[in-house]
Amino acid sequence: MKLLHGLPTLASRAFVFEGLNHTSYLLEYTENPNCMSHYTVERVVELPQRSSQLTLRDLHVLACSDFGTENVVIEFSRDVITHLVCPNCKRRTDVFAPVGTLAYDDGRCPHDGDMRTVVTSHNYSGHEEIGSRTLDDLGLPLFDIFVARTSTAEIAYLIAGDREDLLGPLSASEA
Repeated sequence: MKLLHGLPTLASRAFVFEGLNHTSYLLEYTENPNCMSHYTVERVVELPQRSSQLTLRDLHVLACSDFGTENVVIEFSRDVITHLVCPNCKRRTDVFAPVGTLAYDDGRCPHDGDMRTVVTSHNYSGHEEIGSRTLDDLGLPLFDIFVARTSTAEIAYLIAGDREDLLGPLSASEA
């Protein structure tokens, strides 16, 4: 809330309120240089398109052009369940939802009740069958970042066309 209102925050610290006993305290965070959450991509490119206007293939073609090579992998912000496969009847169900969002019972095959195998993806290299899916059809959030990587460089693509859909009136102050 403080960030939204432009107020100072507790950098590298947290305020914890424990309501059961009505106590509060401050925590000090130490930086872990190996933590990927502290990693920042140096080059961020804002794309004007909405995630409903770009396919994974479109994004891959753009990244290949920007890098001048076909050896590019597009990484997602989180792992995505692409489909469920029943080991018994072999039926496949496309899902496209972030890992951790399906209920346990969703894993059961509706035909025979067996637990299905979860198939996930966290990237696209240009060859997978999901290339024709639009970015919003992957189950990832709007206004998301997709990181394109080669063996020596990386570019983060922010899908900025979704800004207003996600931020509403706040998006005017960000533009």
